[in-house]
Amino acid sequence: MNQKSYSIKQMADELGVSKQRVYRCIKKQCISEAHREVVNGNNVMMYDYDTFLKISKFIELSTSFDEAHREAHREAHREAHREA
Repeated sequence: MNQKSYSIKQMADELGVSKQRVYRCIKKQCISEAHREVVNGNNVMMYDYDTFLKISKFIELSTSFDEAHREAHREAHREAHREA
């Protein structure tokens, strides 16, 4: 079992998304941090590997939905121009 802990920044960097997107996902999913660490004098919320996997799946699903939504919007836009 992977015992690595992840900060929001580390998750964002590994997933290739913004820290804000990870934070919003955590809030939307009502996820609590595993523990806090002091890094450079700041309290940093740390999350376990299972949380990292949950967030990565959620972001993957939401990205797929966003892409499908954008494609549907583009198709409707093309259709409107064909009728005009």
